[in-house]
Amino acid sequence: MSSTPLSQRERRVRRHNIASLLAFLAYLAFIAAKYFPASFLGDISPLLALALLATIIVMFRTRNADEYTAALWRVGTSIAFVITVVFLLMVPFAEGFVDGFMEAHTGEARGQDLPTSTHALPITLGSFFLANAWARLRGTM
Repeated sequence: MSSTPLSQRERRVRRHNIASLLAFLAYLAFIAAKYFPASFLGDISPLLALALLATIIVMFRTRNADEYTAALWRVGTSIAFVITVVFLLMVPFAEGFVDGFMEAHTGEARGQDLPTSTHALPITLGSFFLANAWARLRGTM
């Protein structure tokens, strides 16, 4: 191991990599606490939300540390934007179509069962982290 100190760029890249790993883990734990309330993570979900927010801020501040991390950030944000737009437009359409089809056959009206606003943030963050991880595994695009 060399005794040369890390440059500012290398420290920012390392900070971004650590923050992205911690943010991904905090996201998974937060989703587990939200959708599986019987788990032990339910008690610490506010701490998980704070950890997720802090690591996302660090990721945002170090997103341009070098070309590689900038490309990872671009891939993650682009995919998250597209998936969020598709989710917010297509899920209500599909739900309305199915509800209309079921109402035509059963005769009873159904309201909105899936409020997209409550699921938009987890979908957005999940698609960002999955795209980021995929770009890391496959190399940037």
